[in-house]
Amino acid sequence: RRILHMPALCAVRDDQPQFKMLYERVYKRTGIKMKGYVAVQKKLLIMAYYLWRKKQKYQTDFNYPQKIIASEQAEATHDKISEEKFH
Repeated sequence: RRILHMPALCAVRDDQPQFKMLYERVYKRTGIKMKGYVAVQKKLLIMAYYLWRKKQKYQTDFNYPQKIIASEQAEATHDKISEEKFH
């Protein structure tokens, strides 16, 4: 875990979208920053293992557009439901 601490900090700080979204989601849910960083560390470790096993190179935008579209649709649905509740 110690080895992945700085890479997790850098991934979140440098606005790597998938890591930043994971960190923010965990931080909002728990209120503890370290839990967000540990979640990013775990994701980095799993990703490194997967890339090593499949002998692939890391792609920063891999599957990113689909996740953005899905999260935007989920937010729009949530906002619509919230508006209907209050009216």
